[in-house]
Amino acid sequence: MIYPKKWYKTLIEYLDELIKFKGCWEKIWTSNKFRFGSKASDLAIKYTLPVIRKTKAEVLWDLGAGTGRDSIFFTKFCREVACVEISKAAVDTIEAQASKKNIKNIKIINDDVWSALKKQNSVRKSFVDVVHAHSFLHYTKPLMTDIIFSEIYELLRSGGYMVFAVKGKGDHLFGKGKMIAKDVWIYEDGQRRKFYDEAGVEEILNKTNFEIKLLRTEKEYFDDKISEFVIGILRKP
Repeated sequence: MIYPKKWYKTLIEYLDELIKFKGCWEKIWTSNKFRFGSKASDLAIKYTLPVIRKTKAEVLWDLGAGTGRDSIFFTKFCREVACVEISKAAVDTIEAQASKKNIKNIKIINDDVWSALKKQNSVRKSFVDVVHAHSFLHYTKPLMTDIIFSEIYELLRSGGYMVFAVKGKGDHLFGKGKMIAKDVWIYEDGQRRKFYDEAGVEEILNKTNFEIKLLRTEKEYFDDKISEFVIGILRKP
């Protein structure tokens, strides 16, 4: 697809930041490969799995897969699962789990999400049933999020779904670290996050062609601290 001219400056900034972003996550996944446990996320179990069952989805892409807790889970329900993860340390962990469990229906893509989507859409698009993105999109700048949503839209078949979760403003990390823009904070481990409320997410989604099927704020607990997420379910008409 051809991008609007205003997107290219953002893309250049995104590509310039990738080395730093990758380095941050290499450290995280090397020091603790099961930082978030090995059990599938609440988003995967409560939201994405019902979509898979309802639509009889066969092909799923997991964006920002980490060490694969959701990707591995989805292989039980989908004919083909592709997981995209920028960290080589995390990818090694996914490969080890897939090998140990003799999982054959998983494709592991060691790349940043935008590049993986762009490369795939240049070869084949409109064939994926469900895109799952847990705790990934809050790491990108808002305009870059617009760009990634456009590529996800291209990847999905007509009638396909996207399920995602981004950090909410009620999260325990909101206000921690250094503030570099409105609702954007860099934490001490180098992670930069934008925190959202439902109105902020809806503002981004209104620039896409997706149908909003659900937008909800939920709280979980991680290390006895509140993790708040804005959860969305979208459908491509």
